[in-house]
Amino acid sequence: PAEVDATGEPLEPALGVEGAKTPGSRSGLTELDLERLAEPRTEHHVLIISRQHAANGRRWGPGVQEAMMTWLESSGVSVEAVDFAAVSVKDIAAAVRRATVIIGVSGAGMINMMFARPDTVLIYIYPERVFAHNDPLNSSGIYITLARMRGCQVVVVHEYTAGSDTDNYLPLPIAASFFKIGFTLGLGGRFPPPTLAPVPSVWDGPSADEYKYTIM
Repeated sequence: PAEVDATGEPLEPALGVEGAKTPGSRSGLTELDLERLAEPRTEHHVLIISRQHAANGRRWGPGVQEAMMTWLESSGVSVEAVDFAAVSVKDIAAAVRRATVIIGVSGAGMINMMFARPDTVLIYIYPERVFAHNDPLNSSGIYITLARMRGCQVVVVHEYTAGSDTDNYLPLPIAASFFKIGFTLGLGGRFPPPTLAPVPSVWDGPSADEYKYTIM
């Protein structure tokens, strides 16, 4: 028989999640088998949150995302970029569950860290000039707390250069330094971090020492 809610009305599938029901269903999101959405991880896999279709900006600067992907692939690291605004909840959950290291800019899409596995590292870029506040726990604490509750390690990167009307985050040498931190912290040390390729000189940027970061 069809499942019904407290008023006797039949439950309908929820948008974007095959087989999931609206609140109240025993077979809905509350019991979604997240472990089925990703194979056991035996090596690092990077997820770059692209925000290409984000309504309020905070996207990667021109060529930055592509350069990160090319550099990681040349290092033998599996990597994918996903725009959470353009795919289903099920696809988001699968991407987050596959990842050992996730890098992205502060925003509502970080709520999807609810799907992360405990040995995941989140590299969380916090643009201080955008939020006009230097304490990410004040304005973005819910996302950082959520990731920590899931057992993730969080590396908060305080980004100072990008203003509210620009899309320019972490030139490749800076991103590379934080990926190295993420690989070292990730997966509980079950296997050595990958050997990373040299960063092309064309992507020279400020020293990583110019960025404040906090490991949580």
